Amino acid sequence: MEAVREYLIALVAVSMIAVLANALVHGEKMQKIVRFVGGLLILLVAMSPILKINLTDLARRMEDFGQAQGFDNSEVSQNSQEMLAALIKQNTETYIVQKAASIGATVRAEVTLSNEEYPTPVAVVIIGTLSAQQLADMEQYLSSALGIPKENQEWKLYE
Repeated sequence: MEAVREYLIALVAVSMIAVLANALVHGEKMQKIVRFVGGLLILLVAMSPILKINLTDLARRMEDFGQAQGFDNSEVSQNSQEMLAALIKQNTETYIVQKAASIGATVRAEVTLSNEEYPTPVAVVIIGTLSAQQLADMEQYLSSALGIPKENQEWKLYE
């Protein structure tokens, strides 16, 4: 409570000094400069508690609080990893379908991702209808743009 009291006293004091300095100065240019400097001082005093925050200590305290409340952050980490993998998988599959549509093919894609920290596509199953030229274009595209080698590309074609 004492810290809040000191903060408010400092904020009021610097505001009063800024107003007094503005009242004592004559001339429009000088008043603008004094108001600017006074505003900066008030801003610095107002922001001083935020500038004094030790972010490492704050993070440690939040972690301790979470552990005291039975919060398991490893579960959150695992869930975020699963969400990231699902998002990458969905976006890659949508991207492949859109690329196939752009060359006139109708397909569905099922992508397999790596188990790394940042999942990447390692294999794909393409189901749909493609001509020989469209198939060759898609094989080349999957290899060059997405890094999926031809041996990890499975094609289930319908005629």
